[in-house]
Amino acid sequence: MSEIEKRIESLERINRRWRYMTGLFAALLLISLTVGAALPDSIPEVLKARRIEVVAPDGKPGIVLLADANRSAIGLGAQGPDHKRAISLMAYREAVELVLMKHAEAPSFIARVNDNGTILKLSDGREPSQKPRSIILRSVTPAEDSPGGTMINLTKGPRKADIHAGLLMLEDGSGTSLLLGGDKGKSVNIRVDQQDGKVGFFGENDKVIGTMP
Repeated sequence: MSEIEKRIESLERINRRWRYMTGLFAALLLISLTVGAALPDSIPEVLKARRIEVVAPDGKPGIVLLADANRSAIGLGAQGPDHKRAISLMAYREAVELVLMKHAEAPSFIARVNDNGTILKLSDGREPSQKPRSIILRSVTPAEDSPGGTMINLTKGPRKADIHAGLLMLEDGSGTSLLLGGDKGKSVNIRVDQQDGKVGFFGENDKVIGTMP
C-alpha cells in the first residue's frame, strides 16, 4: 500500500469517528431536550384524591387524609406499647373538632367549635366501662331555645347524667350556680338570689330545699 493510500484510509477512519461522535452527541441532546421539556409536566401542581394514606413500617396507615360528603379529616396514628395512639382533626359543615386518643375507646382530649359555641373536654383516658374522670368546659351563645352561658363540669363517666360538680353562669341574669353531686345521683344546686342576696339550695327539678340569709 502506497503512502497516499495509507493517508486516505486514515482520513476515512477519522471521518467515520467524527460522524459517530456527532450522531451520538445529537442523540444525547435530543434526549436531554425531551426529558427537560417533559419534566415540569411530571410534577403536578395539584394532587387530587379522595383518600391518601401514608403506610407505617407495620403495614398499617400512619397518616390518613380523606374528604367525603360529611367531613374533611386528617388522622395520625402510632402503635404504643399497649394501645394505638391517635390524633384526628376533622372539619364538618357545622363544626371543627380536634381529638387526641389513647385508643379508639378512650379519647383524652376533645376540642369542638361550632356556630353555637365551644366545648373542651379533658379526660384521664379510661374506657367508658371504667367511668373516666373528666373536666368539661362549655360556652354556648344565646339562642331562641336556650339562654346560653358558660359552665365547668366535673364528671365520673361518659354521660351527661354522670356530672358530679359544676359551675354555671347563665346569660339570663340569674347569676352563677354551683352544682354538687355524688355517685348515688343526689345533687344540690346552690345560687345567690340577685334581688335579696339570699343563698338558695335547690334539688331535683329546681325544687327549693332551703335558703340562707
